[in-house]
Amino acid sequence: GKHPSILPATSESIPAAVDALHRGEVIAVATDTIYGLAVDAANEEAVQKIYRIKGRDKQKPLAISVGSLTSLEEYGMTNTLPDNLLGQLLPGPVTVVLRRNLQCQRLSSSMMNDTIALRIPNTKFMQKLARDFGGALALTSANLSGEPSCKRIRDFEGLWKSIAVILQDVEMENDAKRLTLGSTIIDLSRAGEYRILRKGEQDIVKDIQKLLADRGLHENA
Repeated sequence: GKHPSILPATSESIPAAVDALHRGEVIAVATDTIYGLAVDAANEEAVQKIYRIKGRDKQKPLAISVGSLTSLEEYGMTNTLPDNLLGQLLPGPVTVVLRRNLQCQRLSSSMMNDTIALRIPNTKFMQKLARDFGGALALTSANLSGEPSCKRIRDFEGLWKSIAVILQDVEMENDAKRLTLGSTIIDLSRAGEYRILRKGEQDIVKDIQKLLADRGLHENA
């Protein structure tokens, strides 16, 4: 079958990645946690490809990865949040669930829910990729649904036949201290409160809970 191009996650590789995204292809990318699969979030066919590859439940929405807080605000409603709360949380291994900004039309139909999960990974590469691509990326972990997440590109070799470009970060793969759980998902869609929908690394969860409490939000467990 066809083989993906395996490129380093450096700025030189971004044109090839952007090109694949514009063609509706799936790319695999090193994030600030585990490897992810990404497609153009405005391309319904590409979004469906990710569900198919992973065997993911259609009821489970994908997260959207953007390059900056400014572009995050195009997709999610931030008006009920304490000032600069998102700037304190992001970029980082955190996914925030907000009410969707209804003025935002640049999303595939399966993304058009009441809420939207948004992420700004804490890697220069992912932020530049999103900026140069010029739109939102639908992002999910690079593994079959229910299987362990992947710290190395070899770990998801079974999916390679469906991927056009793999952006590998070897340094991160070899870093013993790196995060091995997915991002922590926090629902901030209701004013004054938060819910943790999925826990990432324990220390990070504790820091987030402290920050949100300090900013006057109470946990709705």
